[in-house]
Amino acid sequence: PPPGPPPPADWDDDEDGQWEPPDDPAREGHVACLARYFQFTTKSGRHAPFGTWPVHHLCRLSRAAPVATDSFDVELPERLASIIGGVVLGSSKRDAKLPSLLVEDEAEPPSWADACQHVGLVRLLEGTWHLAEE
Repeated sequence: PPPGPPPPADWDDDEDGQWEPPDDPAREGHVACLARYFQFTTKSGRHAPFGTWPVHHLCRLSRAAPVATDSFDVELPERLASIIGGVVLGSSKRDAKLPSLLVEDEAEPPSWADACQHVGLVRLLEGTWHLAEE
């Protein structure tokens, strides 16, 4: 594994003992996805945040499997215009953000869509997002 962070500037081996960096799963070669979040924006400009995700569908990345893919369907009261979001990996200090994605009327699923594990359906009911697994 790569070396850990250096000791704090005021660390003294005689006073504090030998420096041992804190455990870091990412440095050891694996990291768990702790949370996902999205914000959907509809054509009228309405923003709908969504952060609920089934725990057993949260990814776990490793050097042997550095990519995770999954998909979900979104049921909206009107046409989707854009989406932003991200994932928190390993600790709250690692927040990988998605770029803003624009939705085109003639959009086609990407070529890699079939490789995704389908998670379920996100449905907007009475102003609240729900993820219902199929």
